[in-house]
Amino acid sequence: MRGRTLLTSAGAAVLIGSVVTPASAAPDLVAPSGVSPAAAGAGVERLLRDVRRLTSPRDLGVPGRASPMMVSGSGVVVGQTWTDEGTRFFRWEATTGVALLPDPGQVGTSPTILPAAVNDRGEIVGHSAGRPVMWRPDGTVVDLAPDAPDRTVWPTGVNAHGLVVASVLRPLSSHAAVVRDGEVTVIADLGASSGVAERDGVNDRGEVTGTAYDERWRRHAFVWRDGDLRILPAPEGADAEGLAINARGDVLGRIHHAGTYQLVVWEAGGGVRHLDPDGGTRIRPTGLSDTGVVVGNIEVRDGPSLAVVMDARGRRSLATAGAGSTAAVGVHHGALVSGWTERSGDALRQPAVWVHGALVPLGTGLGGEVALGGEVLAVTRDGTAVGHLVARDGGLRTVVWDLTPW
Repeated sequence: MRGRTLLTSAGAAVLIGSVVTPASAAPDLVAPSGVSPAAAGAGVERLLRDVRRLTSPRDLGVPGRASPMMVSGSGVVVGQTWTDEGTRFFRWEATTGVALLPDPGQVGTSPTILPAAVNDRGEIVGHSAGRPVMWRPDGTVVDLAPDAPDRTVWPTGVNAHGLVVASVLRPLSSHAAVVRDGEVTVIADLGASSGVAERDGVNDRGEVTGTAYDERWRRHAFVWRDGDLRILPAPEGADAEGLAINARGDVLGRIHHAGTYQLVVWEAGGGVRHLDPDGGTRIRPTGLSDTGVVVGNIEVRDGPSLAVVMDARGRRSLATAGAGSTAAVGVHHGALVSGWTERSGDALRQPAVWVHGALVPLGTGLGGEVALGGEVLAVTRDGTAVGHLVARDGGLRTVVWDLTPW
């Protein structure tokens, strides 16, 4: 996660080890069953100490001005870099380092490829010159749907077993689909259009979520698995969207009803949890943990954004480093949220992690100097946060923070 604090070389060690605790932090620390509040509090303090030791970034050594786009659960980073030769896309993993993705159609400095997702096996899906492709770890590039016409199949996600989700473009509509062994199968057709959720639209059990429009253009949230399409419950006359699905099958979504926008979690066990029951707050969700914890950002027109956590206990704001914006990017270990903060009037953001609501600024050291700022852009469920730092020479450096305290 990220925290926003402009660090100086003299103050870096102090700021990196500091913690900002919100006034509401104490009520947020709920002791597990059979554990005293004092013992729970001691556990949180130990966790804070562990996380403070993990705040130093690792520069991935990507050439050019580089920024990550995504990271797999196994730590494979995919991103974009800008060099004198043009814009290129890269992959990085700990065992092999940096490699540029093949772009056979590139003309001059303009790329003709766009990665969309990466799975735990390091397989990257996206498109190349209008073709749906997979870049494999060995460097080969495979056409995912060789019989499909150009520019009709657009991959958006892939799970750990190689199941690809995509949008299929037709003359007047688009449809959610899965791609397997070269075959493209439309999975949701209620009479109009449909689409898979843009992020975390498929889990490793092969469950897919998204939104389908019926012939009256009403929206319906759905879950598909192995040929079975299930429409998720919503009030009569309401519109519903599926936004993400976690490992156990919980679906994060939004219900539009009676002039309100309600964030909900359709639980795998059958219940529906309303995260903002009155629908009075516009929250942009950014992460759903495997235990059902949701993080997101309240965005105010002409005002600062505010990072929030939502779970069975309700909604809570995350601590700030001063008057200014905060943003949550992802949640991991059930208690850690990654994102960034910025002070009012500062030009640059700073990376941070929140531990049970307490803000810990992440390290911004780059080769003996302190970067001007930076951002966390993606995070895995086990605590690998990736982002970029703004070097003092104006360059962008892709970095990783390993926030796994166990």
